[in-house]
Amino acid sequence: MRKRILCLDIVRVICMTYIVGFWHMSNYTEYSNFIAESKVLADITLGILGGFIFLSGFLGGGKHFECVKEIMVYYKKRFITIYPLFFVSCFSLFFITRMGMGNYIVDLKQLGLTLVGMACFISVPPKTVWFISMLIPLYIVTPLYNKLSMKLKIIVIFACYTTIVMKPGRAYSDVRVFYLLPIYFIGLMLGEIFFVKKYEWTKRKNTLLLMTSSIVAVVSENLSLGIGNEFKIEKIIVKSIYMLFFILFLFTLSYEVEVRIKNNKWVSILENISVASLTCYLFHRQIYFVLNILFGEYNSFFECITFFLLVLIISIYIQKYYDKVIMLHKKRKQ
Repeated sequence: MRKRILCLDIVRVICMTYIVGFWHMSNYTEYSNFIAESKVLADITLGILGGFIFLSGFLGGGKHFECVKEIMVYYKKRFITIYPLFFVSCFSLFFITRMGMGNYIVDLKQLGLTLVGMACFISVPPKTVWFISMLIPLYIVTPLYNKLSMKLKIIVIFACYTTIVMKPGRAYSDVRVFYLLPIYFIGLMLGEIFFVKKYEWTKRKNTLLLMTSSIVAVVSENLSLGIGNEFKIEKIIVKSIYMLFFILFLFTLSYEVEVRIKNNKWVSILENISVASLTCYLFHRQIYFVLNILFGEYNSFFECITFFLLVLIISIYIQKYYDKVIMLHKKRKQ
């Protein structure tokens, strides 16, 4: 089992806190329309989602599969870690929608396509769980991608970027999906360089990259906002550059935070939140739903922060219980 890397845990905590604690929480506040219509916040959100998916690829980039058995072990581990929780989340969101309390998964067709990971590519993607659904086919092709030569890996990445240009013919789909696809494969490629080829990272390099990435991300974001048409080649290029440098900024910033953490309690807290981030993402809507029934609706940011902390605590306990169930199952099989 690979040792936990605190920097990557910090990245995951930042991404989850922004998406769940701010972006989704804002849906319940009086500022929801303003936040939803902000192009700057929409691009920051895309960058954060890019950080999430890059991290998924990065951690899978160090895996080399020598035989079918190793591939099946990888699939089994991914399935056990994600799919049961994802399955329960999808069905619960479907029933909440049927009760008229949201608009997450609207019918059985969308539910079925979401569960098999195809809703984002051939139909209208669901709300909230679309991101995890998108990851399913990416996990499936990971062993094949990892076997390719570096040259072929780069060709696949460029091929993914061409799908953004094809997007206008797919009126039902979310353009964010097509920006995120190549990011996953870039993560896989760089993960191999970091874990397998043991690239050496230093504080000096990190500080230089942090400064560079922050400047390039801000400049490219401003340039992107000045190009109106979402599907112009110039817009796609500038926005793609912005995403890559925003992700680099996110990782270098997390490294700077890591080197300043001296207290083991903070390390433990960050690791626990990181481990529970998937559960928090999958079940925060459902927990909000229950908390609203118990305590009533809320629309201030102070109330949102309080509810988010409750969601976080509940998610950590759900994840701990789920991990215990997996461990008991493994012990019984032995």
